[in-house]
Amino acid sequence: MLEGWRTTPGDEPSPLVMEPWIHALNDSEGYFIVDTSKAGLDFAERKPGSETVERCRIKVFEPDPGVGLAMAYKDSRLTHSLDRFAYGFLVARRRPFDPSDISSMLAYLRAGFHPERRPESLKRALPYTVPR
Repeated sequence: MLEGWRTTPGDEPSPLVMEPWIHALNDSEGYFIVDTSKAGLDFAERKPGSETVERCRIKVFEPDPGVGLAMAYKDSRLTHSLDRFAYGFLVARRRPFDPSDISSMLAYLRAGFHPERRPESLKRALPYTVPR
Protein backbone atom coordinates (compact mmCIF):
# COMPACT_ATOMS: atom_id res chain seq x y z
CA MET A 1 0.00 0.00 0.00
CA LEU A 2 1.21 3.47 -0.83
CA GLU A 3 0.67 6.45 1.47
CA GLY A 4 1.30 10.12 0.74
CA TRP A 5 1.63 10.20 -3.07
CA ARG A 6 0.48 13.40 -4.72
CA THR A 7 1.60 15.65 -7.54
CA THR A 8 1.75 19.40 -7.83
CA PRO A 9 -0.50 20.83 -10.59
CA GLY A 10 1.63 21.55 -13.64
CA ASP A 11 4.35 19.17 -12.40
CA GLU A 12 2.66 15.86 -13.19
CA PRO A 13 5.11 13.18 -14.32
CA SER A 14 4.42 11.06 -17.36
CA PRO A 15 1.92 8.24 -16.73
CA LEU A 16 4.29 6.05 -18.76
CA VAL A 17 6.87 6.48 -15.99
CA MET A 18 4.83 6.57 -12.77
CA GLU A 19 1.69 4.46 -13.28
CA PRO A 20 3.44 1.06 -13.24
CA TRP A 21 5.11 2.00 -9.94
CA ILE A 22 1.91 3.35 -8.37
CA HIS A 23 0.03 0.15 -9.28
CA ALA A 24 2.85 -2.12 -8.06
CA LEU A 25 3.10 -0.28 -4.73
CA ASN A 26 -0.66 -0.29 -4.17
CA ASP A 27 -0.81 -4.02 -4.99
CA SER A 28 2.19 -4.91 -2.84
CA GLU A 29 1.92 -6.51 0.56
CA GLY A 30 4.41 -3.96 1.93
CA TYR A 31 3.50 -0.57 3.41
CA PHE A 32 5.33 2.27 1.66
CA ILE A 33 5.62 5.89 2.77
CA VAL A 34 6.27 8.66 0.22
CA ASP A 35 8.59 11.51 1.17
CA THR A 36 6.82 14.49 -0.40
CA SER A 37 9.74 16.81 0.42
CA LYS A 38 11.83 15.06 -2.25
CA ALA A 39 11.55 15.20 -6.04
CA GLY A 40 9.72 12.50 -7.97
CA LEU A 41 8.16 9.48 -6.31
CA ASP A 42 10.56 8.90 -3.41
CA PHE A 43 9.51 6.17 -0.97
CA ALA A 44 10.64 3.76 1.73
CA GLU A 45 9.00 0.84 3.47
CA ARG A 46 7.59 0.96 6.97
CA LYS A 47 7.57 -2.46 8.60
CA PRO A 48 4.34 -3.66 10.27
CA GLY A 49 4.09 -2.51 13.88
CA SER A 50 6.90 0.02 13.49
CA GLU A 51 6.65 3.80 13.60
CA THR A 52 9.99 4.31 11.85
CA VAL A 53 10.62 4.23 8.12
CA GLU A 54 13.41 2.00 6.82
CA ARG A 55 16.59 3.65 5.49
CA CYS A 56 16.49 1.90 2.08
CA ARG A 57 14.66 4.02 -0.50
CA ILE A 58 13.64 4.12 -4.15
CA LYS A 59 13.28 7.33 -6.15
CA VAL A 60 11.36 7.24 -9.45
CA PHE A 61 11.60 10.29 -11.69
CA GLU A 62 11.74 11.48 -15.29
CA PRO A 63 15.11 13.12 -16.13
CA ASP A 64 14.09 13.68 -19.77
CA PRO A 65 10.67 13.42 -21.47
CA GLY A 66 9.84 9.75 -22.02
CA VAL A 67 12.75 8.47 -19.90
CA GLY A 68 11.92 6.83 -16.59
CA LEU A 69 14.57 6.27 -13.94
CA ALA A 70 14.30 4.37 -10.65
CA MET A 71 17.18 4.65 -8.20
CA ALA A 72 17.76 2.32 -5.24
CA TYR A 73 19.59 4.29 -2.54
CA LYS A 74 20.16 5.03 1.13
CA ASP A 75 20.49 8.48 2.65
CA SER A 76 23.49 9.18 4.83
CA ARG A 77 23.07 8.44 8.53
CA LEU A 78 24.51 11.88 9.33
CA THR A 79 21.63 14.33 9.78
CA HIS A 80 23.60 17.28 8.34
CA SER A 81 24.76 15.36 5.24
CA LEU A 82 23.11 15.42 1.82
CA ASP A 83 25.04 12.33 0.67
CA ARG A 84 23.20 9.40 -0.90
CA PHE A 85 24.56 5.92 -1.47
CA ALA A 86 23.32 4.41 -4.74
CA TYR A 87 22.68 0.68 -5.04
CA GLY A 88 21.59 0.63 -8.68
CA PHE A 89 19.28 2.09 -11.32
CA LEU A 90 16.49 0.93 -13.62
CA VAL A 91 16.05 2.86 -16.86
CA ALA A 92 12.98 2.76 -19.13
CA ARG A 93 13.29 4.74 -22.37
CA ARG A 94 10.04 5.51 -24.21
CA ARG A 95 8.29 2.52 -22.68
CA PRO A 96 6.79 1.67 -19.31
CA PHE A 97 8.93 -0.01 -16.67
CA ASP A 98 8.78 -3.79 -16.94
CA PRO A 99 6.54 -5.17 -14.13
CA SER A 100 9.05 -7.94 -13.35
CA ASP A 101 11.82 -5.32 -12.94
CA ILE A 102 9.59 -3.33 -10.58
CA SER A 103 8.70 -6.37 -8.46
CA SER A 104 12.34 -7.49 -8.23
CA MET A 105 13.40 -3.97 -7.23
CA LEU A 106 10.68 -3.84 -4.55
CA ALA A 107 11.86 -7.23 -3.24
CA TYR A 108 15.41 -5.84 -3.15
CA LEU A 109 14.17 -2.81 -1.18
CA ARG A 110 12.24 -5.01 1.27
CA ALA A 111 15.38 -7.17 1.75
CA GLY A 112 17.37 -4.10 2.81
CA PHE A 113 19.39 -4.11 -0.44
CA HIS A 114 20.94 -7.46 0.46
CA PRO A 115 23.59 -8.25 -2.20
CA GLU A 116 22.10 -11.68 -2.95
CA ARG A 117 18.73 -10.05 -3.81
CA ARG A 118 20.19 -7.48 -6.26
CA PRO A 119 18.22 -7.64 -9.53
CA GLU A 120 20.24 -8.45 -12.65
CA SER A 121 18.58 -5.58 -14.52
CA LEU A 122 20.00 -2.84 -12.24
CA LYS A 123 22.58 -0.55 -13.82
CA ARG A 124 25.55 0.69 -11.80
CA ALA A 125 25.92 4.11 -13.45
CA LEU A 126 23.81 6.56 -15.45
CA PRO A 127 24.25 9.77 -17.45
CA TYR A 128 21.65 11.83 -15.54
CA THR A 129 21.63 14.14 -12.56
CA VAL A 130 19.45 12.77 -9.76
CA PRO A 131 17.34 15.48 -8.07
CA ARG A 132 17.10 15.70 -4.28
